[in-house]
Amino acid sequence: MPHELSPDLAERRCGVPARYGSARVWFNQTSATTVFSIRELKANPEARGVTIICTHRDAASPLFQVADRWSVEPGDLAGDEYVDWALEFCAGECVDVLVPRREIAAIARRAGEFDAAGTRVLVATTSRFDELEDKAGTYRVASALGIPVPRFEVAFDHDTYVRAYHALAGAGHRVCHKPVRGIGGRGFRLVADRDRRADELLGTSDLREITLVETEALLRGPGDVPKLIVSEYLPGPEYSVDCLAQDGDLLDAVVRVKTGGQVQHIVDEPALVGHARSLAGAFSLDSLFNVQFRDADNPRLLEVNPRAAAGLHHSDAVYQLWEAIRLTLGAERRPTPTPRPGAVWSLPAAERMRDVRAAEIPTVEPART
Repeated sequence: MPHELSPDLAERRCGVPARYGSARVWFNQTSATTVFSIRELKANPEARGVTIICTHRDAASPLFQVADRWSVEPGDLAGDEYVDWALEFCAGECVDVLVPRREIAAIARRAGEFDAAGTRVLVATTSRFDELEDKAGTYRVASALGIPVPRFEVAFDHDTYVRAYHALAGAGHRVCHKPVRGIGGRGFRLVADRDRRADELLGTSDLREITLVETEALLRGPGDVPKLIVSEYLPGPEYSVDCLAQDGDLLDAVVRVKTGGQVQHIVDEPALVGHARSLAGAFSLDSLFNVQFRDADNPRLLEVNPRAAAGLHHSDAVYQLWEAIRLTLGAERRPTPTPRPGAVWSLPAAERMRDVRAAEIPTVEPART
């Protein structure tokens, strides 16, 4: 049973640099699926000891079942106040590596303070995190690199939204929108071209849909309107590229295609890997990041996430987390296993891959510090 953190931190002794195989790794509040990646991290190919610390606002979080140490996070902190608490937590628990999710943007902006205190923050960029969070800006950079992007406009009020909608609809596109800044699919809506009320009554409505009339009413309503990307809707399968980079150099990429439910397929898509490589170089990405594309015939960029995907456990790429920790603590680069196109992984994937990777990844000595 994992141990709840003691309020008395005086006995903790820090100051000895961690070897990558004996690191104390903290996952702050994150998705429940991270359980699978944590299990894989603890079953790393070198069988090195790793102390896993998990925190969450939910006292019943399943993360606590795979943690060596755990604690309930304060629920009322945000922004710099949360970062101040996180810095104190790292000092008290001698955290070597922080894998952030909650308040990741605020933590990334102050990553230098963590580094000065002896904790490495596992994010793909600190200097350009805010830039990558801006999906419209990312699209412009990607387009300049020759990476296909959807046709889009940025709307900041009722009039700009309506103009963007009619320009896209008039060109024959289905229209969707999402916040310029947001996490995952939060705020994504497909603009329906029919009245949804009958569908809702019959239980056949897509809860992600919204009509233009409803959208206009919301945009005319009280309160500030967040900037929205109004774009053509991309049909077809969604491709997720799990990546590991170092100093802008792409070290590893695994492409998986989402086919519905919890089943995903590893596929060989050199063009998408090439796009990921271009983005890593353009944004000087370092550590884990994820790139998403969609469309059946000509996959176009959906977004670039400067962090590991919540669905990392679906693919062979779960080993990337271990490699990222090794690298951030100063270990040397080494070959990564070659993904097997056609493999199908579901939620228990991590349980089936340990023996495979133990044989495929060579054991190396830890870096000396």
